[in-house]
Amino acid sequence: MDHNNKIQVDRSTRHPKIAGNFFESLVLYLLSKNGFECALVDHTGIDLLARNPHTRELLGISVKGRTRNSGEKAGRVKIDNCENHFEKIDAACSAFGDAVPYLAVVVDAEDIIAGVLVSVKHIREQYSSESSALNWGMDKNSLSNYYDDPNIKAFKYSSSAIKWW
Repeated sequence: MDHNNKIQVDRSTRHPKIAGNFFESLVLYLLSKNGFECALVDHTGIDLLARNPHTRELLGISVKGRTRNSGEKAGRVKIDNCENHFEKIDAACSAFGDAVPYLAVVVDAEDIIAGVLVSVKHIREQYSSESSALNWGMDKNSLSNYYDDPNIKAFKYSSSAIKWW
């Protein structure tokens, strides 16, 4: 069997919820693996709290993610009414004291799971738009730009099913 064949399978009805939980857990895992004390939280505006072991900064992180069908490019993650969403992140961070608002964006597309972690302040300063929506690019060119930006943390995993239905 050729392992490069892509099989189109309908997602389960719970796939968005399962994918969201996976993306949150993946970011949590990476933070923990790198020495961050962190926790999954169920709070309006943020999904994770993490203490940076290097700077002692407390991060309040909202995780946004998307999965794409086989063969689809990563494209972008659109956050409608992003300023309202950022205000919810800010409010949640205030509720936890000195937390700094962050956004994590994760996309599962083709054979790659890619993600970035960036402060809301940096997004407002560098990536704001005239639109009320934030169209956060996750294609190869956008990711390359993020890799060059010292204020954005990024990760990428290869993903493949070796033997599956």
